[in-house]
Amino acid sequence: MPKKRIDLAHLPLFAGIDPPLLAPLLDCLQAQEVTVPAHTTLLAQGDAPTRMGLLLSGTVQVIQQEADGTRHVQAELGPGQLFSEVFAFARVPALPVSVVAVSPCTVLWLHAQRILSPCSAPCPQHRLLAENMMTILAQRILLLHRKITYLSQRKTREKLLAYLRDQSPAPGVCFSIPFNRQQLADYLCVERSALSAELGKLRDAGVLLFHKNTFTLLAPK
Repeated sequence: MPKKRIDLAHLPLFAGIDPPLLAPLLDCLQAQEVTVPAHTTLLAQGDAPTRMGLLLSGTVQVIQQEADGTRHVQAELGPGQLFSEVFAFARVPALPVSVVAVSPCTVLWLHAQRILSPCSAPCPQHRLLAENMMTILAQRILLLHRKITYLSQRKTREKLLAYLRDQSPAPGVCFSIPFNRQQLADYLCVERSALSAELGKLRDAGVLLFHKNTFTLLAPK
């Protein structure tokens, strides 16, 4: 059965814009839809960022690779989320990250600078689009601040608990994270063996329960 197509009108980027006005707006943004198989590199580290991607289906990871081959997972994104928008608006000469499809994906490419440069005949929907984009960029800054908080912890245990406490809705409530064990280690910039060891210690100490990417933080006794 084909996957249900995502409704663009319900996405934060297009909030408040009447659906009939989306088609001409997408033309203005030089929108181009593409579908790619899993493991496709959508954007490569070092590319010049001139466009941003809106994920319509599937999952992608934003990855930074060091000169020694070490990989850091910056984020994992799903349908309705944007990628590369920060770099496109900042007009950096080269991307410091790659964006790779984890699963088969459909992406709507958008020309980023067209959001800031209105049509020759200015229209209300373009103003709304720019306002929505500013809100999304502000939220990106908040997410970056949260990650900096995790990474500023000195020890693997502290980084792990800071991240899990931020994801947990409440003590005793089961929740899932979007990373497997290696991806979580990459995201927190720690060794996988050290991460696994700390998980085992926390479980044995009655701090948490876990199975694969599902966790429960337990209330202190």
